[in-house]
Amino acid sequence: MQLNFKNITILILVSGILNSCASSAVTVINRDDGSVSLISHEGNFSALMPEKPRRSVKKSASKIGDLHNFIYTCMINKDNINYVFLISYVDYPANMIQSTNSTLLIRNAVIGSMKRLGNPRLITEKAITIQNNPGHEAIFTGYQNITGKLVMAKERIYLVKNRMFILLMMTEATNSHNIADKFFNSFQLTTNI
Repeated sequence: MQLNFKNITILILVSGILNSCASSAVTVINRDDGSVSLISHEGNFSALMPEKPRRSVKKSASKIGDLHNFIYTCMINKDNINYVFLISYVDYPANMIQSTNSTLLIRNAVIGSMKRLGNPRLITEKAITIQNNPGHEAIFTGYQNITGKLVMAKERIYLVKNRMFILLMMTEATNSHNIADKFFNSFQLTTNI
């Protein structure tokens, strides 16, 4: 089975045309093992990705004002198995974060991700942290609305001050998600936000 990566990417977080941006805001370093070290200077994070990701920005109007979602997407085929890796972040207004329960905000983001799939089913979830900032990890399955294929997603969401980071790996549900461990465990904040 082949996944339609374009549709998965749109399905997950990007509901529109991705606008390519200049890459001066990031550094990509090729590693001996074939992966790359991604350093986002504007996003204040680093991570290992299977290959050089595509960087894009999606601007969306919301009730709290215009939001800019910075997205790094990598789609690979390893041993005839397709995977999508994604890191995104968005800065919310500081006054909104101060007046909101951070646990509820993060949990609602997980629920929002799950709702992008048909008939979603939560497999596991747990609270996590990064440098004393709250987060949540979830593994869930669901059907792609476009292809009808059953997919599995592993997602980590962190809230660092007013910035929400989303890390996601998605593949067909019959595939192993262990390939994502290196990706998730490599994510680090590089400076204070």
